Amino acid sequence: TTLTWSQPMLAGQPPSRSVMGREPGYALVGSKLLLFGGSLDFHNKLSFIDLQHQRWGAPRVLGALPPGRITGRMALVGDSVYMFGGWHPMRSEVGDLYRLRLAPDEEALSAAVGDVEAGAREPLEERLMTLQREYQRMMMQVAMTFMTGVGGAGSNLMR
Repeated sequence: TTLTWSQPMLAGQPPSRSVMGREPGYALVGSKLLLFGGSLDFHNKLSFIDLQHQRWGAPRVLGALPPGRITGRMALVGDSVYMFGGWHPMRSEVGDLYRLRLAPDEEALSAAVGDVEAGAREPLEERLMTLQREYQRMMMQVAMTFMTGVGGAGSNLMR
């Protein structure tokens, strides 16, 4: 088997320039890749890439939005996407949990939940624990990079 990388052309423009930045939260919902936040301006906008039709989109979202962040971990559980944690320069680490309920009649996400195989779902607690471990591992890597430094003041702290 031969695998080949390619870069699909997406129709339209990203709803926000920040999704082109670093570390948005993301979750696959059927054939749509949901994206939240990003590092260019730490926004709290939700957008998606429709992988089947190769186009950008932005779902209509009701209710209060989570605060902006990077590295929020997202997981699909049943008819909802959960987002845990992340980081914002003004608030440092955030350890909050948000739920985005997917409305079955929402045009942007219609039938997407039905596309997910039931066997691929994990219990919520297991997913959240996995997300927490990933976040802690990432923060530990950042701390170790800072502590060992690249010739900066932090490089003497580990000696």
